[in-house]
Amino acid sequence: MNDDVENIADRAMELASAFLDANSKELARLSGGSMDVLRDAARVVQDRQAHTERSAAMSAEHLAFTLITAAYDSLRRERNPEGG
Repeated sequence: MNDDVENIADRAMELASAFLDANSKELARLSGGSMDVLRDAARVVQDRQAHTERSAAMSAEHLAFTLITAAYDSLRRERNPEGG
């Protein structure tokens, strides 16, 4: 595989990880720490995605859902660090 391809893939993962970390924490904060609020927000995004034409807007909704999921998982790990 070409070094450029590896570099791009690595950088994309770094950017995505940093973006998810920073922004999912903001969503967790905005939810007031409520997993129910995040779950409801995820449902709203899913509903919007179901009514969106295949386009860049759908990609934005996919990203929004991913951010909400990351925030939910972060709260879940905070409350149960042993994962049980």
